[in-house]
Amino acid sequence: MAKQFFLHIEAPLKRFCSVPDAGHVTMLDQKEKFNDVILDILEQI
Repeated sequence: MAKQFFLHIEAPLKRFCSVPDAGHVTMLDQKEKFNDVILDILEQI
């Protein structure tokens, strides 16, 4: 469902990131993986 929603978003820069074994609160369930994804995105802008 998240991927379908993502496909409908129109934005100049977008990227779909999935964090395995994370629940509804990814930033708490998988802190290190979440931070890695966020830092990677920030490096691209």
